[in-house]
Amino acid sequence: MFFEGAGDALFCGDTLYAGYLVRSDANAMQWIGQRMGCRVLPLQLVDDHFYHLDTCFCPLDSTSAIYYPPAFDDYARRALAQIPRLIEVQEQEAARFACNAVVVGNDVVLNAGCPQLESALRAAGFTPHSTELDEFLKA
Repeated sequence: MFFEGAGDALFCGDTLYAGYLVRSDANAMQWIGQRMGCRVLPLQLVDDHFYHLDTCFCPLDSTSAIYYPPAFDDYARRALAQIPRLIEVQEQEAARFACNAVVVGNDVVLNAGCPQLESALRAAGFTPHSTELDEFLKA
């Protein structure tokens, strides 16, 4: 089994959302969930550009998250729809890895150049902090 680390396993509430196919195996995620005693929802990533779950999905709090729908298969999109407040990231901003954000309380640190997501975050009660991450994008 392959497991790429925390970038493919993110909690939203009590559920561990687990990205698989590109770099991690679904079986590894179930194994981790069994050891931790938590519910695991496997999310198949279908676009190699979004190689880890944290490149296309970011929990904001226990009932809110941002995500880029085309990075996931149909089942994964339905599983994610269980999150009460799900904010869709637009293609141009997803390509700038807008979902690869850091959340501390209501503060969300994200890449610069994502004005639509910043607006959606503000409307949802979060405070976005735009940060130039162009060197990260080159990697």
